[in-house]
Amino acid sequence: MIIKAYQKEDYFEGQNIIIYGAGIYGEIAFNALKTWGVSTYCFADRNETVTVKCGLPVIRPDEIKKVNNAAVLLASVNYLNEMAEFLSKEGVQNFYSISELLETRIDDKNISEYSKDIIRNSGGYRFNLESLANDKFTLRNIDLVVTEYCNLRCKDCGSLIPYYQKPRHVSLEEIENPLRNFLDTIDELYELRLLGGETFVYPYLSSLLDLCGKLDKVKRIVIYTNSTIVPDDLIFEKIKKNGVVLHMSNYGIYSTKVYELEQKCSEYGIEYYTHEYCEWRNMGTTEFRDYNPDTVKRIYMMCDNAKCPSFYRGKLYICPRAAHGEGIGAFKNAEGESVDFTGIIDIHEKRKELNTLLKEKELFHACYYCNGNSVHAKPIPAAVQL
Repeated sequence: MIIKAYQKEDYFEGQNIIIYGAGIYGEIAFNALKTWGVSTYCFADRNETVTVKCGLPVIRPDEIKKVNNAAVLLASVNYLNEMAEFLSKEGVQNFYSISELLETRIDDKNISEYSKDIIRNSGGYRFNLESLANDKFTLRNIDLVVTEYCNLRCKDCGSLIPYYQKPRHVSLEEIENPLRNFLDTIDELYELRLLGGETFVYPYLSSLLDLCGKLDKVKRIVIYTNSTIVPDDLIFEKIKKNGVVLHMSNYGIYSTKVYELEQKCSEYGIEYYTHEYCEWRNMGTTEFRDYNPDTVKRIYMMCDNAKCPSFYRGKLYICPRAAHGEGIGAFKNAEGESVDFTGIIDIHEKRKELNTLLKEKELFHACYYCNGNSVHAKPIPAAVQL
């Protein structure tokens, strides 16, 4: 399916622009349109609890077809295909991607830090568009967990890392063969994210960077760090050699090495960006929540981590919470809620399992132990230490 990009020239007086997706991508599209001098008519979103976004009404998707002279902008990276298929079935043909809007320079004062991250890495949206056009089995990103160790102890860590009683590093042997099996199962992976814990405490990082740099199906590699450690020059040489990007979290007084890391990146010509974290979203502790089925489905539908798969000790989980909740023993995921890539695999069967995990499920057992990670969730101070 080929989805045309909405451009400024597509606008005409009397056109009613509907931004389909009332999350972060919707926020970006709204502000980019304002920069163009174009007004938005309303938002659309299937989450019935969201009724207003950016001061505009939010209608339900089945109401879109009732709007005259509508141009519908698909403001989601995870649900592009579902949105396009739904609109086609509804008889709505005038829908567009927001790839051009993501390239628009927006005043930083008007958008959140999360939005800035997406704009810096808008290639993920374009990657999904190309995958749809070419009918490929692709993933936009996975988190590759390399260690359970972290030198911070953040009370509200959504990945639950401080709650490992006996943290361990993941050996290269535990990573290499399962990761290759996983990549054999898909056509392309846009972004491989190396993280922990804290990535720069991982003792095998140099060898891992060389391994990842040779993975042809991976388009982009990103290291996530809490900006507390400056690794030795060999690591920076390997980062540069393998075209790796550095994502630096800045937690204020705790992230003491931001400036030094930025200087090193500039010295080596390494692409980097710094995310200024003042607040997180409250995902809560790991106690069981007695959600009814409709509530847990809604939480999963709204969750930004719902399409943020975590590759942990040879298995792919739907999200970091599912991986680490099981890792610390807080709960056990249900059958079919992870895909095991250890040992010898049947590629055809694993692809079917992956498709079920990522595209067919409406909720996961881990959701009952989480508040969800939604743009509409209650904000809390970032990186409060235990």
